[in-house]
Amino acid sequence: MTFSSKIKDELSRTEIDDILSAKSETAALVRTMGYVTLKGFNKMEIEFSTENAAVARRIFRLLKTAFEISTQVSVEKTNRLKKHNNYIIKIGDEEAKNFLQETGIASTDNFNIMTFDFGVPEELT
Repeated sequence: MTFSSKIKDELSRTEIDDILSAKSETAALVRTMGYVTLKGFNKMEIEFSTENAAVARRIFRLLKTAFEISTQVSVEKTNRLKKHNNYIIKIGDEEAKNFLQETGIASTDNFNIMTFDFGVPEELT
């Protein structure tokens, strides 16, 4: 096991103490390893992808604890040199919109147009 894998595994096993910390951690994970997919007709999806099972479990627990979000979890085999599992966690349309607004990553105006904010909201620091 590599050093970074050991660190990720150790950090993933820490307890989730309070909701604000969980929300901050989840917002940071979206910004660093999440994908926001715009699907047309004002629909979107958030996807996390990782090869580390402990990180995938941590993301799942954070979303469940802090946001009460149900997610789709899937596992894909990669066909590269070292055949690893790739864990994919997806958040559907309405939950994705609510999540982005609650974490301050995006906001909507009076015309229901979503704008993205690339800074860190004050309430999450």
